[in-house]
Amino acid sequence: MLSAVEIYNKPQMTYRDEVTVMLVVNAWELALNATLRQKNRSIFHAKQRGERYLSIGIDHALGRVTANNLRPADIDGPAVTATSRRSPSTATAQSTFTTRRILAR
Repeated sequence: MLSAVEIYNKPQMTYRDEVTVMLVVNAWELALNATLRQKNRSIFHAKQRGERYLSIGIDHALGRVTANNLRPADIDGPAVTATSRRSPSTATAQSTFTTRRILAR
């Protein structure tokens, strides 16, 4: 998260908004996965035979944290509730589109 703020405060850097968003999302994903691991929950998708382990993304991590009621009690409100109710497929499609658009530049 600190890197995201530092990048955003550099006025001459190109694509600083996009880089900041990517770093903030990455920080939240890591924080959610850490919360799951502290509570001995899996952070991996179900493994198929012959495939490598794949860790879950931010949408699934948020869903698992919400489903297992692992969110800190002092963090609550309409925005958190609305975000946790989003469909994982919608969030994945939006983040994939955004990433492709940024990389296409």
